[in-house]
Amino acid sequence: MTVGGDPIASVAETPKLTPRVELFEAGADRLRTGVVFPTGHRPGDGPLPVLMDPYGGPGGQRVLAAQSAFLVSQWFADQGFVVVVADGRGTPGRGPRWERTVYGNRGDLPLEDQIVALHAAAQRYPDLNLSRVGIRGWSFGGYLATLAVLRRPDVFHAAVAGAPVTDQRLYDTHWQERYLGHPDLFPQQYDRSSLLADAPNLRRPLIRIHGLLDDNVHPAHTMRLSGALLAAGRPHTVVPLSTATHGPREQIANLLVLEAQFLNNALAQPNGPDEADPPVPPADPPLGRAPVFPGGAHRELGDQSHVGRSRRRVYLWAVVSARDLGFIGRPEARARLTATLTEVQSLKRSSGFLYQWYDTTTGHVIRNPGDIDCAGETTPAFDNCFFISNVDNGWYASGLIVTRQAMPELGRLVDGLLSPMRFGLFYDNRPQRWNEGLELGATGSWPGSRIGL
Repeated sequence: MTVGGDPIASVAETPKLTPRVELFEAGADRLRTGVVFPTGHRPGDGPLPVLMDPYGGPGGQRVLAAQSAFLVSQWFADQGFVVVVADGRGTPGRGPRWERTVYGNRGDLPLEDQIVALHAAAQRYPDLNLSRVGIRGWSFGGYLATLAVLRRPDVFHAAVAGAPVTDQRLYDTHWQERYLGHPDLFPQQYDRSSLLADAPNLRRPLIRIHGLLDDNVHPAHTMRLSGALLAAGRPHTVVPLSTATHGPREQIANLLVLEAQFLNNALAQPNGPDEADPPVPPADPPLGRAPVFPGGAHRELGDQSHVGRSRRRVYLWAVVSARDLGFIGRPEARARLTATLTEVQSLKRSSGFLYQWYDTTTGHVIRNPGDIDCAGETTPAFDNCFFISNVDNGWYASGLIVTRQAMPELGRLVDGLLSPMRFGLFYDNRPQRWNEGLELGATGSWPGSRIGL
């Protein structure tokens, strides 16, 4: 990558962890699933306890051909677990019909898909011990982890939930009404997707972690569920983080150690780490060598090989923030922003919207990081070669708006990128025809598309 013709040197280090990941498709819906084994594991070394490690909700795609997607999962695997990561219905990357399957019910299908992926993994790999299954997650993943032990304690035996949404009425209106409708018109959909009424059903160990400065999922979510659990006489653990927002950074290594200790104790692992000798905190996760994928193919997937649409937003915000904080001057910020916006102008877009992934060398659309160039795809399909994410493009648009506010002189360039973006396409149920001829707005089950690996 260059700015003003000057190359930006990479300072990425080789990670101390090398994820051992095997990817496959689970169940009739061909759920994209990754299984991460402990370093040095050999078939027959089990049985090992299982840790489900999902995000599982809209806007978060976990199962990718990318090293960074599995570094934390590998660290947990090295504490004595087989880690299973699965993208269920409602996650991005498989088209609008797939995302809309969760309309009206945020929990049932995502939870069902985690169970399908778990059982498919156990059938495929006999070393998985289904009598000791934990689940961890953050944000929607925290909601899913809590839901798992409340509604399916027969499958899930312990949960770590970070910043979970527990009462759907307390979360952002613009987000919730997209998936649940107006609460006055569809109260039953909000009730069914919330967790408070399930509090008396808790039978499994549950620890919830929440930053008290969280301005995304307000700490009131954790407090309300804790009150409901206390009223029902159900023991549980709450870890408040006094200086953390939605994504804690400073405490992350110690938090992971805390999670591993909790899970090892809760699942009573016979041969796990000694409690007096806690796991070593994970190293910072710079990217390095990619995992091995089906067919034995190895791929080098450094961060410089691909870029996602939401990372454009992150970079735009970062440059503006660096200018505001005095790290760089206005001329340098303007030059960096101009270079980025000019680069985006050259990328293939659809009605102004960015696709999921681009090759940073050619600027071409690619199906997934390290995957095929979509220029060779001539038949529309519900995969990342044709898929447009409203959530990620909303983030990208927010970066454009911040750029225009910070640099009014770039207004014409920004407006040229913003004006073609017709977000109304995403927010009604009328069938629409996309530029490539794909239909938007249809509801109902989508059988899935071939995983691009």
